Amino acid sequence: MKETMSQMWHDVKKEPAGDNGGLTRHQLARSGLAKGTEALEVMAQLGAWDAMARGQLENYASDFRDYNRAMSLMVQSLELTVNELKRRCK
Repeated sequence: MKETMSQMWHDVKKEPAGDNGGLTRHQLARSGLAKGTEALEVMAQLGAWDAMARGQLENYASDFRDYNRAMSLMVQSLELTVNELKRRCK
């Protein structure tokens, strides 16, 4: 069994994998692993960017809520002022 496994590994390392520019299956596997690792790194970076963007959106939403709250208070203040002026003019 050991000879068979050893021979199979030798064959995989040396045998060209179809029409892949003469690369062996072993070279293709290593290349695929490198590309997979690269893809994971890109995905991690995209995840970090996504988290940053979500944080920025939350900041904007918070600023917008604060702005709305300030505008509501200003409108209430104006309404009170108008009501007070109306009361005084009667």
